[in-house]
Amino acid sequence: MQKYVEQIDKRTGEVMDGCMVWIPHRPKLTERWFMAFQDSFIELAKDPELTLEHKNILLYLFGKLDFENFIQQSQSDIAESLGMQKQNVSRAMVVVQPPCP
Repeated sequence: MQKYVEQIDKRTGEVMDGCMVWIPHRPKLTERWFMAFQDSFIELAKDPELTLEHKNILLYLFGKLDFENFIQQSQSDIAESLGMQKQNVSRAMVVVQPPCP
């Protein structure tokens, strides 16, 4: 059963009608979510230099982002959580800078 309601704008006298809509509980925005550009994921997927090990670490780090986009994880913690050796995590985390044009 739908309930229809009318609302009247007291300034203009306009009658606005509609129906009641139930909106289920939505989690607070601080509860384990992040926003990203989808095109970036496509570029990451196409990158031939990203191995499965690199991608696993990246996905793990995405899962650990906090609301302010800080990641507070040691490489040892990452290695233990993923069942990897710490030196492999360290090697995968090295940032390679492209040459300047």
